[in-house]
Amino acid sequence: MEVAASLVTLIKTPYFLGLRSPASSANAITAVGQRLFLGRTSQGDGASVRLRKALALLESELKPRDGYAAFGERLIWTHKKKKTKDLVTQLDQLKGVVDTVLNHDHFQVSIDTNRITSNIIHSIEQLRTEPVQRETIKWLSPLQFPRRQSDILNGKMPMGEGLLASDVFNAWTDGAPWTLVGYGRPGSGKTVLSSMIVNRLRKRLKPDGVPVLCMFLDHKERDQTLPNLIGSLLQQLIQFQGGYFKSPQVHELFREAAFEASPLLDVLYEALRAQIMTFPRVMLVVDALYGLPAALHIELLVRLRRLSQTKLNIMKTSRPPKDMYIPKGFTCNNCGQSLSELFHNCDICDDGKFDLCQGCVNQKIHCQVPSHQLAPPMDQVLVNIEPTDEDVRRYVEHELDKELELGPVATRVRRLGQPAGDMTRLARFCRQMPELRLMIPQYIQASCKGMFMLANLYITAINAKTSADEVKNALENPPQGYDDLYKMTED
Repeated sequence: MEVAASLVTLIKTPYFLGLRSPASSANAITAVGQRLFLGRTSQGDGASVRLRKALALLESELKPRDGYAAFGERLIWTHKKKKTKDLVTQLDQLKGVVDTVLNHDHFQVSIDTNRITSNIIHSIEQLRTEPVQRETIKWLSPLQFPRRQSDILNGKMPMGEGLLASDVFNAWTDGAPWTLVGYGRPGSGKTVLSSMIVNRLRKRLKPDGVPVLCMFLDHKERDQTLPNLIGSLLQQLIQFQGGYFKSPQVHELFREAAFEASPLLDVLYEALRAQIMTFPRVMLVVDALYGLPAALHIELLVRLRRLSQTKLNIMKTSRPPKDMYIPKGFTCNNCGQSLSELFHNCDICDDGKFDLCQGCVNQKIHCQVPSHQLAPPMDQVLVNIEPTDEDVRRYVEHELDKELELGPVATRVRRLGQPAGDMTRLARFCRQMPELRLMIPQYIQASCKGMFMLANLYITAINAKTSADEVKNALENPPQGYDDLYKMTED
């Protein structure tokens, strides 16, 4: 009855009834086992005590006798047989209790081992995903490219819609990693366009968990060393994840933060590569890479190209040097469009000269054999990002509207008998000579030939004029190039 009652108690523990987890039930199971095996129960000795007593009694009953004692044992064996059989049955029952307790001891050991292992794994993961302190993130690099990107974008007119809607840009955004090179003359707005591209990409790719990194380079910036540039990219990746990181290489890097004055280049680079691999892909926009010293330019470009072979899509801006190869003369085998930008090639059909433009690829058009693979760009694709005359006109109108916004305010102030000190000089001239409002965008557009910087200098120059007639004369006799504009501004 003792054994049966104890087994019923064991089976009725919350774990066996499915009401509690194994870990929380293990203590209850062990307690029942200890009462069965070691201690005393309400009905007497525990299983271990009774087991010893039963074994001692059985040993006494079966102990060999000599002489007359042995003869006597044989005579009364019929009566002792039942008692011995009862002892064996009792031993068998006690053996079952011991087996049950030992099994549950093993169960408890298994639970404890699993819990300890889980705690160790959790501790390791916590070290890898622990949010990095702001001071430690700053240790990676003093460069603040995201802040510079925001400053560049602040108050600027949207531009580059043609590029952002093009097949080339969409293929670069959504496709396998390759490099898109946007080239343009100095003053064509490459930096502002780069800032707007970063902004557009972040809005478009944030739901997919794709980080967009940026670098706005300046040859005058002394802190733009190779370790700081690589560290800035890693810094932006970690900030994208709210200060968390996944790769063990980054964890190892931050362990050195307490001992190193600055991060080591090779350790930084490996940590950056490992962290990039934790994302589905990563976008990088680099402005004015050409502005770096030659040695730094080459070394940074080599390292970025290695990263682009993993999950990094790179777009960089460039001036069009004389030796830049811009492919011309090739046409799409399907629609006949000139292939001066992005195209896909089949290296089997037409002896490897079968090419399709991005538009035809988007329409699911293939080469002569559907099973052939069309190769995307292996290195980089060039695209002209210089603004059109219409872009310049819109820019001038945007800047002129900001100048004229104070006009109505000044009129209301004057009616109250207060001075119109907040009206700009150009706004007063346009009030005096209304045709200037139409002349300024038209004449500046014609003179600047797709150069935002020239247009900006022209607006500054006419702002410096002291009368409406001087403004009109400056428009009708436009300056020739930057030197004339600077002279007009100084005058």
